[in-house]
Amino acid sequence: PEPVGANSTATRCSDVVLGITLTTSAGSVAASSYNIAVNPNGLTLSGGTASAGTGKAANEIADDIWRNTGLNPVDVIYTINPVSAAGCLGDPFTVTVTINPEPVGANSTATRCSDEVLGINLTTSGASVAADNYTIAVNPNGLTLSGGTASGGTGKAANELADDVWRNTGLNPVDVVYTVTPVSAAGCSGDPFTVTVTINPEPVGTNS
Repeated sequence: PEPVGANSTATRCSDVVLGITLTTSAGSVAASSYNIAVNPNGLTLSGGTASAGTGKAANEIADDIWRNTGLNPVDVIYTINPVSAAGCLGDPFTVTVTINPEPVGANSTATRCSDEVLGINLTTSGASVAADNYTIAVNPNGLTLSGGTASGGTGKAANELADDVWRNTGLNPVDVVYTVTPVSAAGCSGDPFTVTVTINPEPVGTNS
């Protein structure tokens, strides 16, 4: 007998492990191995091992990770022939994984005076899917937020940093570093990028 597989589909975010194990139908002889051909449709494998070839195990594509930094979802298509322990080749079936794109940001720098509003809006590349929201971590390097709202957290809007005001009454400029992860409307997270704002100090006088 030949092993029998069935076409299947799945959806993953860019840079998320597939976690898919190959199987054959319950009513057929089990597959001992699989022959796999891959059509990435232009995407890059960013994790796992190259899965194309013969004699592959059932978990061969489980650790595959595909990167999509474009504007639209892309289908990665695995065409698979199951092979029985007796060497009988089953008909090919497909595993089609739709890879939703991730938004892409870029590191940036700015300089502001102490107690000056930042006026910075977060953006992502026009060549990638837009960010729907942002996850932000803040390293103030000892400075105090003197205006705006605390920007650390998830689900933040593009203008989250715009009203931030930092106070520096020391001797030297200090960098406030925002580490920002953009998130698409489909919930796909892009790689983190940084917004580094150098806060120049203000002089301080005293009543006399």
